[in-house]
Amino acid sequence: MNKVFHVFYFCLMLIVFAVSANANQVTLRTDAGVPYVTIPKTGVDTLVIPSGVTSFNVYDDGAKNNYSSSVDGSLVLVAPDGNAVHVSGEILTEEGCDYLTLVDGGDTLLSRVSGSYNIGTLSGSTNVVLMNFHTDESVTNSGIDFTVAIVDANVPQTITINNLTGATISVDDVNVLPGTIVSLNVKTEGSYVVSGMTVATAEGNPVKIGDVFWYSTEAISFKMP
Repeated sequence: MNKVFHVFYFCLMLIVFAVSANANQVTLRTDAGVPYVTIPKTGVDTLVIPSGVTSFNVYDDGAKNNYSSSVDGSLVLVAPDGNAVHVSGEILTEEGCDYLTLVDGGDTLLSRVSGSYNIGTLSGSTNVVLMNFHTDESVTNSGIDFTVAIVDANVPQTITINNLTGATISVDDVNVLPGTIVSLNVKTEGSYVVSGMTVATAEGNPVKIGDVFWYSTEAISFKMP
């Protein structure tokens, strides 16, 4: 009863939100040829992502340096129609005091996340995402280091299941659209039980899955990035 197996899922990823009519319009800048945009210290900036852009970085107001104190700014990313926004990366802030919130079309993907945190790859359901960053007046840190990828929301992503010992895993369809809820049907053999399961993008970023219990016979699900 102590043998383990792991499942990995490889695909792309997505995230998104809603637009502010009074936001300041900004454009991508470059650093060593890499495009990026920063979340403003205050107010709301909107980046309408140009057609043909496939990826860029997002930082706090300090870019590659520490962020400022007393920040309360938001960045709205708007991808071209028919596209999805995939967000991955890490944050490092003062625990409990400086935090990030990500919202997609009314769905909160991250709520007041602070400290040292890898967001994995987040998945939303629209072509717009809002990032809000808030800090207090004291300690600062390196802050936000995200990568945003723009993908065609109408192109199915492929699920790959690793070879397993002591179990079989199946899905109804290995090619599904971003935003689809995927159920992993797990069947163990002999004395094997489920010890853990991992879902990840092709880049290795973790994707959130439902609870995994060794005694459960229910399908384990995740949202296709």
